[in-house]
Amino acid sequence: MMNGAESLVRTLVHNQVKVCFTNPGTSEMHFVAALDTVPGIRCVLGLFEGVVTGAADGYYRLAQRPAATLLHLGPGLGNGLANLHNARKANSGIVNIVGEHATHHLAYDAPLTADIEGVARPMSHWVHTSRTSQGVAQDGAHAITQARTAPGRIATLILPADTAWNPGGEVCTAEAPESRAAYDAEALEAAARALESVAPNAGRCAILLGGVGALDTALTWAGRIAARTGCAVLGEYNVPRTERGAGRVHVFDADLVHVATWGVTGLDSAQLRDITALAVAPDGRVFVTCAATRYAVQVFQLDGMFVTGFGRHELGPGNFSLPSGLAFMNGDRVCVSDAIRQIVQVFGTDGTFVGTFGGVGIGLAIGVAIRAAQFRDCPAAGAHVGDFLLFDGDLGLELRLGGEGDDDLLEFLALWRREVGDVFFHEARHFSVLEL
Repeated sequence: MMNGAESLVRTLVHNQVKVCFTNPGTSEMHFVAALDTVPGIRCVLGLFEGVVTGAADGYYRLAQRPAATLLHLGPGLGNGLANLHNARKANSGIVNIVGEHATHHLAYDAPLTADIEGVARPMSHWVHTSRTSQGVAQDGAHAITQARTAPGRIATLILPADTAWNPGGEVCTAEAPESRAAYDAEALEAAARALESVAPNAGRCAILLGGVGALDTALTWAGRIAARTGCAVLGEYNVPRTERGAGRVHVFDADLVHVATWGVTGLDSAQLRDITALAVAPDGRVFVTCAATRYAVQVFQLDGMFVTGFGRHELGPGNFSLPSGLAFMNGDRVCVSDAIRQIVQVFGTDGTFVGTFGGVGIGLAIGVAIRAAQFRDCPAAGAHVGDFLLFDGDLGLELRLGGEGDDDLLEFLALWRREVGDVFFHEARHFSVLEL
């Protein structure tokens, strides 16, 4: 039979609360044992309660779902109040579980006995003390519902030790929270009219964003409105998180009209983080190199659908330390430069590793491009001495331009085939053109 603590942990897992940040004491040992026994929840120890509550706040801001905390009695909760204050201002959803002395022990006013409900109330939207072990799971479900209620609430459940160690009840399902209030259509129309009326006087009007208004979809619309009306876009002081566009790809047509935006920020396959280069293959697929994702090179369809990935961020042929540039040759091979290892690696467009050229001596390989439609020359940039290297069709070094006297960082941009194939690159202060 489950005790109350295990019924509570299983209720958390059942309702997709998958992380518990903890700084427990002796009163919470039965709950700690349950965390160690029940699969599906990760227990993260914090050495100070402020770390625990701050981590739970940050977790909600990024994941948009609540985590749990486990704190020791009133003083432990008090130590975590500063970051619960921040979490409340940011509308973060958190399920706080605070241990309490056994109910029959409270009368003895032990050294750490405190008015936990009184300590919790200023930083919590919902506070409750479990009265029986049979009701702990249901109390936990209520706390989860509260934490999920838009735009996010702090729920604090106080767990007396005897309600944790005595026999518990059944696992409970949290009720769905109340729906977010609908927008006021009349207010929206009035705001639109106001923006249109002051458009010629940019700066006199602003859109103030907060909460989910600072995330991708709302920011995109706010940007479009600002572009049309000239208004400013501002964020509240306590905006939980602002998405800044890293890991997104913008697609434009031949007339430079924006067509689509795709990409999800993250480190897993099909996600993008720290994009270093992008190129479109002859068959229309988009190859993207990233500095931190599972695959160093990822391939997408033009509409953003993930196709495949290759190359890891590790040593060895076909892998990378820092992928930095992309170019295609003959339509069926792709060259990818590695800025740290000072090499350029060649792959089939299916990700099959073909070979490597360059190496120590070419400098920081921060770019690569193919000179002609039919592969003849493969340039690469060497940055630490301002060199530009040209490799022939057999990947042998043919020409080196620049010299050790040039300390400017050479950033290789692109190469177009014109009449004779001009090479465009720029240094720190100016653009240069080389005719080869």
